[in-house]
Amino acid sequence: MEKMHPAPAAWLVLLPALLPAAPPELAANGIRHAATQIPTSLPAARLAPGSRITLTGIRLSAPGLQTRVTLKAGTRAFPLTLLTGTPEMLEAILPMNAPPGPAILQVHTGQESSPAYPLALAPSAPGIFPLSAQQRGASLLVQVTGLGARPPRAFVGNLSVPTTIRRTIAPGLVELAIPIPPNAPTGCHVPIQLDTGTLPTNTITVPIAPCDSRHPITPSAEPGRTSGVVIRTDTVATGATDIWAGFFQLSDLRQAGPLLRLPPPGHCLAATIPADEDTPLSASLPSLLLRGQPRILNAGPHLNFFAGAQTLRIPAADGPVYQRKLPPPLPPGDLRLASQGSADLGPFSLKAAAPQRLASVRLPDANSRHSRAQPLTLQWEPAAKTAPHPVLAALTVRDAKLQIYGFVVCLADSSARTLTIPPRALAALPAANSSLSFATLPAETTPIPAAKLDRGVYVPAALYSTSLLLD
Repeated sequence: MEKMHPAPAAWLVLLPALLPAAPPELAANGIRHAATQIPTSLPAARLAPGSRITLTGIRLSAPGLQTRVTLKAGTRAFPLTLLTGTPEMLEAILPMNAPPGPAILQVHTGQESSPAYPLALAPSAPGIFPLSAQQRGASLLVQVTGLGARPPRAFVGNLSVPTTIRRTIAPGLVELAIPIPPNAPTGCHVPIQLDTGTLPTNTITVPIAPCDSRHPITPSAEPGRTSGVVIRTDTVATGATDIWAGFFQLSDLRQAGPLLRLPPPGHCLAATIPADEDTPLSASLPSLLLRGQPRILNAGPHLNFFAGAQTLRIPAADGPVYQRKLPPPLPPGDLRLASQGSADLGPFSLKAAAPQRLASVRLPDANSRHSRAQPLTLQWEPAAKTAPHPVLAALTVRDAKLQIYGFVVCLADSSARTLTIPPRALAALPAANSSLSFATLPAETTPIPAAKLDRGVYVPAALYSTSLLLD
């Protein structure tokens, strides 16, 4: 009798059971503080007992297999409490009785274990969950993890205030009350940060009345509304002009980069994020506009830049984003930017005015070293007989080895003549080569008159730049 063989489809069903299971594996930036999202691969980063954390990687869970996460500190092993889990991401809580100091973490699925991942635990490493703020009278209520035994102080803008623990919301999650002092800065995006000493933390922004959502510098970052921005940067050192244009629609406020939520003058925003999860990453002003994957609006195959008798095309690149470098000198005459329009946008034409320059700017020498434990002060002199206008400083760092991207964005008034970036903002950056951009901004922007845009602005900026080695 002829021997019977299982059909090929049956072998395919049996194959996974016959092969050895592959172990789980954490990504390079695979362990992060759940609130700050700062990866523990940043040398200064810490977690605290009781902190909520997120783990990313592959094969972190599998059907039919038990997933466990353990922390080994000294000679003791501690189980973590798992909150949610998928093969690519786990959410967990560090054990409250784990001692501060060095530790290693492993993920176990069935009989397989991930390689040991080193951690450093601190008594306290608090972070605020974004979009959790609610204003109640003279206090701001936020959700925090990694708090430790005592409530930390907080910064409302640059003002240090005490905080109070109101209640425990869930394991590893508490509600913290931050008082709003009478002399607090006002605006739509006032920065709030917890005081952790030298440890990096995150910054959230909250509105403190009066707040005008029609920011004079960048379009409003309201989800569901169509927005656009055209940025012209004239690099003072070379005379070259860059034109960048992007049109978009946010589905979530977390897609708004710092240029869409600029702080009040004299204040800064800071963040450190995994470089492989944030776009774009180049160290330039436009790179700070968007995060994640918002809906990008198409304005046609190119924009037209009219310079005197010349018509220069600005092509669509990724996204599409429209960008072109124009070598000096620009032809004389009126400069205009126009689009023939598209189904997304509609046509428009606007006068592309030149940016307003400063009389002088004093930045650190190129490639000089700066300690993140020291404030970084920038100085300038306004041009004679000019009205006050905003100036912006953007310090951006990408650590290629750690795959970490960090930025600090600060706003000031030109009449202030000085801006200081505090150490608590610099602490969020990795120790690496950084790009420092300093730009003038107009007191009033030119609207983009496209019929299908809810709001769009043209922003001319005189750009001054240098590089720093942060340590």
